[in-house]
Amino acid sequence: MKSPFTGGSTRLEKKPMTLEYRQESFDITYHYYVCEDTGEQFTDDKIDTFNQNQVLSQYQAKHGLATS
Repeated sequence: MKSPFTGGSTRLEKKPMTLEYRQESFDITYHYYVCEDTGEQFTDDKIDTFNQNQVLSQYQAKHGLATS
């Protein structure tokens, strides 16, 4: 992926993060890109969906809900 800031190189990184969903906290491995030139962090739609799906999966498992 090219950086939206400079058009240069990026790298994919991960870090532990706690996100809230329906007033509950869920620990996920948050994925994001870092611009090699500026150090700015950013995501795209694909990474956003991946991060959100981690939370949704944990919520569904915790509450015994069927997955789609």
